[in-house]
Amino acid sequence: MSYGFDFYVKGIEDGMVAALAARAGSYVTAVLPYRGELDAEEVGREHLKALSRIVNQLPLYLVSYADGEDELDGGRAPLWPDQPRELIHRCSFVVVACALDARGERGVGTYRMIADAHAALIGRQFLALVGGEPVPLNLDPLRPSEPPTVRTLMRRNEMTAHAIYFDTQFAHSAAADLTGPPVEIHDIQIVVDALGPLGGRAVREPGVHGV
Repeated sequence: MSYGFDFYVKGIEDGMVAALAARAGSYVTAVLPYRGELDAEEVGREHLKALSRIVNQLPLYLVSYADGEDELDGGRAPLWPDQPRELIHRCSFVVVACALDARGERGVGTYRMIADAHAALIGRQFLALVGGEPVPLNLDPLRPSEPPTVRTLMRRNEMTAHAIYFDTQFAHSAAADLTGPPVEIHDIQIVVDALGPLGGRAVREPGVHGV
């Protein structure tokens, strides 16, 4: 039995957080789900507030789902619209390593954190317990993403941050919810913009014209 998309994504994120904490818990202040604290550098006061909270907790890891794509498991859709579709989701997760600097001249740096993230996560598969029964989360062990595997997000005096990407895949189910009221369409408007007179040969008339 497979569960919904959120079950697997949150489970893999939680597994990554636990593995990183076990590996680097002696020196990191926290390992947390990423909530967009490092998005775009010039988004105003709210961004600076989020960034200041990170700086006060360094060094730390942030963990998040990055992106992915679905395809039908077996390549065949179900016979009925309300039947669950079994999907394979190939995806990436990201770990953001945040520290005062990269080289560790002011404590543990991001270079060591990148090495520890690789050691903690490469080859990992995770299980969730549902009613006492183990449910596999990622079908493939975590592996380094296709290049760029590591990307510099920020190098400032107050903080350095690197993103480390990992690939995997999981199977999940999705079904159309047909229990709600039917959608009524009251009006359809189609506008045709004629670029030239009917039967004419105007310069802007659509189509291919000879000389």
